[in-house]
Amino acid sequence: MSRPYLKTPLSLSAQVSRLQARGLHVDDAARAESVLRRIDYYRLSPYWRIFKNPDDTFREGCSFDLAVERYEFDRRLRLICLDIIERIEITIRCEITCRLATSAGVFAHEDRNQFTPRFAHSKWLDKLHKQTEGSKELFVRHYRSTYEGFPTLPIWTACELLSFGGLSHLFKGLETSHRQAISHRYRLPHAVMASWLHTISYVRNICAHHGRLWNRMLAVAPMRPKKAPQFAEAQIPSAKRVYIMLCVLRRLSRNDPASDQWVDDLAGVLGSMDVRSQFYMMGIPEGWRESALWRPKRSAQ
Repeated sequence: MSRPYLKTPLSLSAQVSRLQARGLHVDDAARAESVLRRIDYYRLSPYWRIFKNPDDTFREGCSFDLAVERYEFDRRLRLICLDIIERIEITIRCEITCRLATSAGVFAHEDRNQFTPRFAHSKWLDKLHKQTEGSKELFVRHYRSTYEGFPTLPIWTACELLSFGGLSHLFKGLETSHRQAISHRYRLPHAVMASWLHTISYVRNICAHHGRLWNRMLAVAPMRPKKAPQFAEAQIPSAKRVYIMLCVLRRLSRNDPASDQWVDDLAGVLGSMDVRSQFYMMGIPEGWRESALWRPKRSAQ
């Protein structure tokens, strides 16, 4: 049964005092208030919640500084994920536009026959046209003033207006031969590729909006490819923890020259925290870097 929300706002000092009264160690109350002025209580709360007992008190030895440390770790993890997601997004965008343009023409996305029967093409296209008409991008304004047929754009221009979520939706709706051709470049079944793009879109939104990635159960879990032993349950115990998403990002960026450096940078971020607690919470198995997936590409061949 629902009830009225009766909680009242607390001053920064009262917030710190409440944490202390519940047993969370605060080494420097003034510094804790300064942190809460920059990162509010509600945003930090998931990082100390795991220290709580059932009665809402904190376990002995838990501290405010440790919660902040985990928050900062999560921030670095999100940033490094966004870096590789950007590279993957640009490459996938290129793969889709090249495939459609070369096989079906400059305005392939306007052709209903390039999509599966279940894809709501007319609704999708109407939305794209409205987005195009409202765009302030210079390349859209140039096309509008130079060529006829607006708001119809060439596929490579239209795709630049799509978010990653829109790009994922577009890929899933493509006719099977298009999805197979693009997925083949990654040696993946097209259903797995569609699943992975959906997961990346979901994770990208978490990262871009500063959500918690650390210790999260993925609401949109990626499909495991059946013929890829590196994604078997023995290698990746959980399909809903962050580690499987990191593996997806590595696999899709494998041919990017920067991917090996990204792995080193990721290892540096992961190594900055307590191994047992952090790795368990993200589903990372011991010896993860020994897997062929994470070895430098030149040594894995």
